[in-house]
Amino acid sequence: MNNGTGYLYANAVDFTLPFTGELKPYSEANGDNQVAVPRGWSLIGNPFACNVYADRSFFKMNATGTAIEAVENYATTAIAPCTGIMIYADEAGTVTFTKGTQQPQADQGSIQVALSQVVEPVETPSTKVGPSTSSGALTIDNAIVSFNEGAALPKFRLGDNAEIYIPQGAEDYAIAYSDKQGEMPLNFKDNEDGEYTLSFNLEGVEMDYLHLIDRMTGADIDLLQAPSYSFTATTQDNESRFKLVFAAN
Repeated sequence: MNNGTGYLYANAVDFTLPFTGELKPYSEANGDNQVAVPRGWSLIGNPFACNVYADRSFFKMNATGTAIEAVENYATTAIAPCTGIMIYADEAGTVTFTKGTQQPQADQGSIQVALSQVVEPVETPSTKVGPSTSSGALTIDNAIVSFNEGAALPKFRLGDNAEIYIPQGAEDYAIAYSDKQGEMPLNFKDNEDGEYTLSFNLEGVEMDYLHLIDRMTGADIDLLQAPSYSFTATTQDNESRFKLVFAAN
């Protein structure tokens, strides 16, 4: 099978399809320059004429088609026919797709974090006299603090949008595992000065304490009372601006 070519495969019985990813070096020579190459990432399309399920978390395009978002509940999240996902092949180099849902481990819940940017007002058609404008917030990235042991998905960077990610050791993650008590850095990278909002959703976990700390302004936000935080950012801001402090039952 050639890279970038789509295929459909028919079989009379249910079966498991293994896929071996191509592990690339972090950088490769391009003339006199060293060009960064994502390691272990592959864009894979569903080769079946039915829904399939992956054996690990992955990225998919968001509903507006403006960015990719991390999918944590891979065991029950169907990948539709002719749909592509960005998935990470580990050192073993093998990703497995099945036609049936997989048995998920006990779900301990997670903190879902969405990053949105305020959209400037734009002219819209109107039957009234005078100009009409509209504005809103566009979700451009997400990150997940998971309390499910072993949950992890490296951060995949695509385009120049602002982004959030969770550093752990020498790696950056879109989905990172944590105990239910402690703190977690939440890094923010801004490629455009503007107004942004971080929104938080607790999926399947009851928190006793959840605070967002803005190290730049000193703000301490109780997210159980107000699960979002709006702020102004510039490209000069330190990426390690935020951290989460939390405790759960």
